[in-house]
Amino acid sequence: MPLWALFIFGVFIGMLVGWTACWFAQGRHRKLSRERAREIARLQSEMESVKNPAPISASTELSPFIGIGP
Repeated sequence: MPLWALFIFGVFIGMLVGWTACWFAQGRHRKLSRERAREIARLQSEMESVKNPAPISASTELSPFIGIGP
């Protein structure tokens, strides 16, 4: 086997090992990012529901007088 092929093979293996180590080391950051994205989506939908409340239908309105309903 030529020495240059062994060198290129070693560099390739080193790159694979380095990539794998980085992938596992950054796992907690990817997880945190997913959790924060879900939280942002939840808060945005909550904010939209507060900005634009659903209209109250006539049957669910409360009467100002107790015992008198629609």
